[in-house]
Amino acid sequence: MKAILITILIALLAGCKTEKEQSINTVAPLNRDLFQTTKAILTTNKRVINLNGTVAYKQDRVLQYKTLHNGIISSSNFSLGELIELGQPLLTIKSPELNEHYTEYIQAKEELNLAQRKKENARSLYEDQMLSKQELLSIESEYRQMHARVSQIEKLLAMQSTKAKEDSYTIHSEKAGFILEKNISNGDLVNSGDLLFTIVDLNEVWVVANIYPNNISQIEIGKEVELKVSAYPEQIFFGKIDQLSPQIDPVTKALKAYISIDNRDFKLKPEMYAEVKLIKEERTQEVAIPSKALVFDNNSYYVVIKESDTYRVSQVTPTHFYNELCFIKEGVKANDEIIHTNPLLIYTHLTDRD
Repeated sequence: MKAILITILIALLAGCKTEKEQSINTVAPLNRDLFQTTKAILTTNKRVINLNGTVAYKQDRVLQYKTLHNGIISSSNFSLGELIELGQPLLTIKSPELNEHYTEYIQAKEELNLAQRKKENARSLYEDQMLSKQELLSIESEYRQMHARVSQIEKLLAMQSTKAKEDSYTIHSEKAGFILEKNISNGDLVNSGDLLFTIVDLNEVWVVANIYPNNISQIEIGKEVELKVSAYPEQIFFGKIDQLSPQIDPVTKALKAYISIDNRDFKLKPEMYAEVKLIKEERTQEVAIPSKALVFDNNSYYVVIKESDTYRVSQVTPTHFYNELCFIKEGVKANDEIIHTNPLLIYTHLTDRD
């Protein structure tokens, strides 16, 4: 009787083992429609270099306005931070020195007319061989200098939109942008050379990123980057490395990379913190699968592979992640069919961890 009971127990255990092995190769109790597959691909190896940076305005897009005369601010038509249009009148300065410029301009015009007649006469004398080549060149040089002087005064008066009768001139914006700095208000006295205000064009900005020595060899001018800011967590901004600083920063011990970013929507503001990703393509190829196909369990990564009508669990060794891809060193071959929807559900069923 005892021998019969032992025989029955062994048969039951054998039956349980057979049922366990079957569960690894079938998903009969589950709806197969829940599981979609994708093929592992062999693709160019891409790595991500993560950098930290700060948004900054470009120095060549900053315009400072300084007064050319002593005077008084009679009107100011803008505010700090305001978006200014090209050619917009910004302020008017009343200055008695303007009459001096007009007097200088009239005198210069008269001298230019005389210099032109002198040049024409000299050319005629030279052609009649009554004047040397050296004398002709000297007279033509005097004319060019006088012409340059008149042009300079004309540009000055045009820029200031001067009203001679009122002894005042209006400054118009020479570029569109935001008022970055304003140092005057109505009624202020100003002296020649005083900084009145500063305009910055933010249509294109820099992100200044720190590159530490272990990554310097992988950074090149012209490389494209992706970046994110916390203000717009779902948006990816694109740019490229514009220039690299010639030396290591003594404080941060990092090289500065200046990344040019299109900012026509003005979303990026100076001093914003940015997370920068530099994508580096390597010459090697590696098997890649969707990152969502991975199951992390017991400090290891696994995937579920479909083979005909059966499924099996395979432990894998990821090397790195890029966007939605995971690059795999071992455990998966190119063209293997990988479960990428609900992988945890089928993994749990196949490993009987309920």
